[in-house]
Order: sequence, then C-alpha cells, then structure tokens
Amino acid sequence: MSTLKRLILATSHYDLTRIPSIMAAKLVSMRFGIQLEIVDENWLLERNLKPYLPSFMLELLDNRILVLRVGGLLNYFELSQRIIEEIQRLNLSS
Repeated sequence: MSTLKRLILATSHYDLTRIPSIMAAKLVSMRFGIQLEIVDENWLLERNLKPYLPSFMLELLDNRILVLRVGGLLNYFELSQRIIEEIQRLNLSS
C-alpha cells in the first residue's frame, strides 16, 4: 500500500514559465494515482518552509510533508522522471 496522500506543487502563478512544472506534477500524480494540489508561496511560509518556487512536496498519510530535491529542469518529461526517481529513492511508492 502506498504511503502517499498527495503531491503538492508550490508555484507563484499559472504563467508560461510554470507550464513544465505543472505538467510534470500532473504526470507524476497520475502515475501514482494521488491527488495534485497547486499552492502558492504563502502556503510554504505558513508551514515554515523556504519559498523556493517551484517546489515539489509530498504529503504522506500521516500528514508529514517531504520536500523533494529535484532541481529546476525545464523539460517536463525530465522533471517528472526526477520526481519519480526521488519518490522511489525515498521508498514511498507502493
């Protein structure tokens, strides 16, 4: 059973520079069958997280938030692969 609750993408707004991040997040959420939520930098600040945008995070079933270290690639396919590899490295996939 998966311990993943949802994938969270923190981004400033829906502009053309964010499209690769949004597409990558959608691909990963579909791959793992988890909800995708897109939030802004205020969401990060409310949780005492540094407002680096875009940021990818996972919420686990126990409500812990893990920030994924995936870098800032422009190609959405490469970015989605990095997110998947990070999830697998953390041994969180089912």
